Amino acid sequence: MAKTAVSFVLQELGQFVIKETSQYTVEERNSVAGIERDFNDIKDELESIQAFLMDADTKAADDDDGSNGVNTWVKQVREASFRIEDVIDYYNMFLAERASHSIFRSALQMIPGLIKTMNPHHQIASEIQDIKLSLGRIKERSTRFEFLSENEAGRTKAPRIGDPRMAPYFIEETQVVGFESARDELVRCLVEENNELMLVAVVGMGGLGKTTLAKHVFDSQLVKKNFDCRSFITVSQSYTIRELLTEMIKKFCKDSNEPIPRGLQNMDDETLINQVRQYLESKRYLVLFDDVWKDNFSDGIEHALISNNKGSRIIVTIRKMHVADYFRKSFPVHVHELQRLPPDKAWELFCNKTFRGHCPTKLEEMSREIVQKCGGLPLAIVAIGGLLLTKAKTLITATQDHEYPSTQRHHNAHKQHRESTDSRN
Repeated sequence: MAKTAVSFVLQELGQFVIKETSQYTVEERNSVAGIERDFNDIKDELESIQAFLMDADTKAADDDDGSNGVNTWVKQVREASFRIEDVIDYYNMFLAERASHSIFRSALQMIPGLIKTMNPHHQIASEIQDIKLSLGRIKERSTRFEFLSENEAGRTKAPRIGDPRMAPYFIEETQVVGFESARDELVRCLVEENNELMLVAVVGMGGLGKTTLAKHVFDSQLVKKNFDCRSFITVSQSYTIRELLTEMIKKFCKDSNEPIPRGLQNMDDETLINQVRQYLESKRYLVLFDDVWKDNFSDGIEHALISNNKGSRIIVTIRKMHVADYFRKSFPVHVHELQRLPPDKAWELFCNKTFRGHCPTKLEEMSREIVQKCGGLPLAIVAIGGLLLTKAKTLITATQDHEYPSTQRHHNAHKQHRESTDSRN
């Protein structure tokens, strides 16, 4: 992949320093100083190209017949990276071997396109200039493919069909095990008779089931009937507040069967915030921001999510407690720190997921070992349980064969002996 090649070369460029120029003539020192500047220029060009390589590699994989030219473009980026790597190696060789020019000069002959009549550092400078021109043309051609940067490609708010992250959004009642107390606490915070705007933070390490719990509460009928409009937003690590606010108001309108305001995409930030405030002013609203990582997230939403004395609520799922604490400067905060499942609840969840309720006796010992290794993490239990769901019968058969191999062999031998005796009679 071109991204791998470019990342490696950028690392080498970042560590590259031109040294020991004091022994050169004035002309040579200027030339070598120019080489250093050129390497920095190449590094800048590569970094700007690198931002689009994830999308480029993806599109190249889909370009089987080469009809759209992406494969050719990716190949050119990769070859340019190899040329840069070569010229760095040869320059380092030049520094190490400049006392014995013959070794270096013979090595230089291996670089295509070098003007062999020049001094070595001039030859390197010429090759670098050619690489710079090549990168400039590569970058210019990239515009026709409309590649997305990594930030743009990573801003899909909701997981797509087939994405494992979608599982917590569609949960069965049997999977909500061990959350009963937490669920009741969160529901109480959302529906209690307190007209002040409140933020509820569900905090815990990955795999504890924060999204499962929050989405279960968000979708409960008791909660739904207490709010005029609701919006569920997946945040993750790549986002812009503008995109979140736009998506939020669209989902509010959809939930309350109201028309989406026109021109949201064309509004400046201040107008967009005012549009959100105006829409929410008379409503009791509920918004769930799932998977918030950055502690300054509250700075971006506090002006849009107004306290309108309607009992509105904000739910956030967070991994780190310091992020929850940062919200306190903008909102009244209730924190629920999610804990690992106790052994009995972990076992109940595993059995519900794997065996639809009851674990076969033959598999109990092995199953309890699996549950113990999951460490009380619901996500791990559900994932492994789902994997074993289709293997239960196979495991039972394997366990029986393991437990009774000698008995089975004895039975078969005895049966064969009787059949042999009967045939003789």
